[in-house]
Amino acid sequence: MSSHQTNDLFDLYLALRNVCLMSSGWDRQPKLDYRDIDRTNVAFEKYYKSQNIVPAEEWKEFMQSLRASLPTTFRITGTRESALEVRRQFEDHYFQHLRTVTFSSGEHIDPPRPIAWYPDRLAWHVK
Repeated sequence: MSSHQTNDLFDLYLALRNVCLMSSGWDRQPKLDYRDIDRTNVAFEKYYKSQNIVPAEEWKEFMQSLRASLPTTFRITGTRESALEVRRQFEDHYFQHLRTVTFSSGEHIDPPRPIAWYPDRLAWHVK
């Protein structure tokens, strides 16, 4: 058996394993929308207040910043020979398709946008 066939079989095994784990209910905790997650932690606040890294008059704004939602981000590994082709496929096919998607709630999301400082448009974010 060639190494290519071995890799394909291993990938198939991993995919089937994940399907079996998910269908068996291994993760029975209800999923929360990220907006619903409690972002308070008394021990965290106590520790950082004791470090005196933020002036007391800026503490409230500091904590609001830490609790703010961040965009979803991903990157394409630039060291792979196929990185630019993968990027082209995302840009030409997947991102274009996302422009036409509307969820059942009526919500529309914009396609991912490149992160300006990351080279070769290989890192993206979704608001």
